[in-house]
Amino acid sequence: MLSENLKQIRKAKELSQEELASRLHVVRQTVSKWEKGLSVPDSEMLIRISDQLETPVSVLLGETLDVSQDADMIQAISEKLSRINEELAKNAEKKRKRFRAVSITGLTAVLIYMAVQFIPLLRLRALLPSGVNAAISLTGGAAGPEVVLVSAVRVNEIGIFLALAVLAASVAGMYQTRKR
Repeated sequence: MLSENLKQIRKAKELSQEELASRLHVVRQTVSKWEKGLSVPDSEMLIRISDQLETPVSVLLGETLDVSQDADMIQAISEKLSRINEELAKNAEKKRKRFRAVSITGLTAVLIYMAVQFIPLLRLRALLPSGVNAAISLTGGAAGPEVVLVSAVRVNEIGIFLALAVLAASVAGMYQTRKR
């Protein structure tokens, strides 16, 4: 396979990934991805790689073809690379959609949680007379308190913190998985 052959030939020529990347005018991570099989070079880059490694493209691809079949070889190589690129694109799109679905689910869960936490609090605020912000309020006359109004609302601080963290992660995930 291309990834294994590329790595073996590069090492046989005593080149580091950095040196090969420099000669090809790409970053080292690109060469690493090729060698790990995470991506494949396009046909033009494959020709440049074969020139730099002084190795026929057919050897890089693990095939042995006749020299007289140059046109057929180029066609076969480009078809093979097209299929590989299409497969990689499909896999990347599946991962993007899956991650986006998880992000949307997380965002929805956070919004529901926040609504459950804050709607009762807002409703209680609307019932209180204006200006009453204390947790305990006493009203009354000279004989002592006539009405005791207790308005203590317990808010789950840890839950809210975790919800905000999930919200931030969901928004970041949706941003990262947008179509460009």
